[in-house]
Amino acid sequence: MKTRMMFALAALVAAAFVAGCSEMPTQQVQDAEAALQAVEGAGAAQYAPEELTAVNEAMGKLKAELAVQADKPSLLRRYGTATELALAVRQTADAALTEVEAAKQRAHDAAQARIEAAAGLLEVVRPMLANAPRGKGSEADLKLLEADLMGVETTLVAAREALAAGDLVAADARATAAETSLGDIKAAIEAAQALQAQKAGR
Repeated sequence: MKTRMMFALAALVAAAFVAGCSEMPTQQVQDAEAALQAVEGAGAAQYAPEELTAVNEAMGKLKAELAVQADKPSLLRRYGTATELALAVRQTADAALTEVEAAKQRAHDAAQARIEAAAGLLEVVRPMLANAPRGKGSEADLKLLEADLMGVETTLVAAREALAAGDLVAADARATAAETSLGDIKAAIEAAQALQAQKAGR
């Protein structure tokens, strides 16, 4: 009697397992798709492209497995593997989101450092321009350099605004442009100073 009851219980467990595996894991698939969308929406294409590729590959495996099961007669479909693959998509997406956030922080720190470096160089160049050699034929050039310096100040303000808004690419690009312009202005002033010193030494 006990043996028969054990066989019956085992049969029920097996039937429940088969039934569970034969049901389409709709919620798990939807969760996997939502996880992929979250990664894309977080900016993974820009900040974590390799991780985004891994999530897309995991999703590709899930879709391939679902297609395999869809081609089978309904009584022969088994979705155990698909359920596991859906979980793998979510786990891969979680890892990708972690990397996106880390990459964003690195980009933020780099843009901020570049802005600070440009601001520091501005404080060096501003007095240099104020004390630049003046004389016949130099006023027009100095006016251009002063206009360039004002443009740099405007660009730095825009870089800080972009950083505050989370537009890290624009912040870094504008800070880089400001730094480059300041380097050009500084070089022009130093050339004028060298020319003046050369004339004075004659």
